[in-house]
Amino acid sequence: MPLFSGNDVNNTAIVLKMDYIKNSFLFSGDIEQKIEKELVGYYGDGLRVNVLKTAHHGSKTSSSADFLANVQPQWAVVTCGRNNKYGHPSKETLKNLARFAINVLRTDLSTDIKMVGDGQTIQIKNKNQSI
Repeated sequence: MPLFSGNDVNNTAIVLKMDYIKNSFLFSGDIEQKIEKELVGYYGDGLRVNVLKTAHHGSKTSSSADFLANVQPQWAVVTCGRNNKYGHPSKETLKNLARFAINVLRTDLSTDIKMVGDGQTIQIKNKNQSI
């Protein structure tokens, strides 16, 4: 993977993919579409996961259609505060998630989101749902 440098701290965020048997999660830090594109170019469909923690609190600078088409999550978690001054999550991000029929959980609407995976299924504890 190429190293990125520059003054944009968001685009130097750590991106972590966690796989456990049939469960997979992608934690995307605060990366923007530029880095999403680089990740897609480098990893392609190796980015596919069950759960995506959306980048940059659901900002319009992240969660591009190309990225979501490669990641193909069943669920997306958007971490943002209620009535935050940045307007997160953005309408563009929510539209992109809906376009790919991705189920969305948001911390501004459901403050605590707990997921537990056993390698076969993932339980969403606060919603009493399984994926």
